[in-house]
Amino acid sequence: GPSEEASVRLVQLQALLRTRARAYHEDLAELADSTRRAIALSAAGRPPIALFCARFVSGSTRLRYLNAGVYPPIHLRRTPDGAQIVRLTTGGDPLEPQSASLFQEGEIEFLPGDILAIASSGIPGAAAPDGTIWGEGGLVDALLAGDKDRAADIAQHTLAAAAAFTAGSQEQPPRILLVLRRQATGSSSGPALLQ
Repeated sequence: GPSEEASVRLVQLQALLRTRARAYHEDLAELADSTRRAIALSAAGRPPIALFCARFVSGSTRLRYLNAGVYPPIHLRRTPDGAQIVRLTTGGDPLEPQSASLFQEGEIEFLPGDILAIASSGIPGAAAPDGTIWGEGGLVDALLAGDKDRAADIAQHTLAAAAAFTAGSQEQPPRILLVLRRQATGSSSGPALLQ
């Protein structure tokens, strides 16, 4: 059925990205373009593929990324003046065989304590029984409520908050959330780790 075909397409996409990541690990735009060219052979009549990929710049705090049609990931940082929120939108259109649009990389400083949340649109799109939408504000509030926690706990708390908002309604879009949190090591000169 349709879900089996989607599963096969996902496995094929993962294999394409793995093989291309070895060749294009320094150039995310070329990685996306090469993947788009490769899917052109089997993607006729299929919907475009949304993709978000990122990599750390070796020896730095910089994270380079490319967003090709994914709900914009959110980069959060607590400061003495409050929270800084940056939506990671730089990239290009979803991967579509007939598209000739160019891709470009974005870059952020990903410092110890920062959070990167990559959410499906079903999380901010969660609806209460009265039809009220949770929205990006609800997502950000839930992420910030646990910003001192481990990444897995932040994700679990945020998904639970979205489910509570909907009063457990089963008539909701799928909710997928990946949270990364940069954690400092015990040494001020040592590298930061991801959770």
